[in-house]
Amino acid sequence: MKTKIKYLLVLALAGFVFTGCATHQCCKMQSGKTQAWEYKTVKLDPNDGAQLNETSKDGWKLVTAVSGGNSEPGYVFYTFERPKH
Repeated sequence: MKTKIKYLLVLALAGFVFTGCATHQCCKMQSGKTQAWEYKTVKLDPNDGAQLNETSKDGWKLVTAVSGGNSEPGYVFYTFERPKH
């Protein structure tokens, strides 16, 4: 079940990259190049707001949040993105 959740997270992230922002005109830089993005997924206790706030201070924006379900009860997998510089 744990492998299935990781597989679904990777699949969701890939779907976002290939059909989402990466192909949208709003993500074009003024030079005409497409903005490059970096991503990270972390497993956190959903009641740990301090860790979420700390992550956002580093420039990460929340993209998705997926419950750990039966394999990781009490946890949520958060996926963040930020522009590469």
